[in-house]
Amino acid sequence: MLFNYAYHKQEPADGMPADVVMVQADKTPPKLMLPLDEFRFAYED
Repeated sequence: MLFNYAYHKQEPADGMPADVVMVQADKTPPKLMLPLDEFRFAYED
């Protein structure tokens, strides 16, 4: 199981993500629900 995080570009490293999705093996990953803006992405397994 893997978690994908989307943070607003200006959000600090320890800030709250704008959206998080859980990716599971053998399943289509869900789409992030984000407004138009600039984001940075991180993941955690």
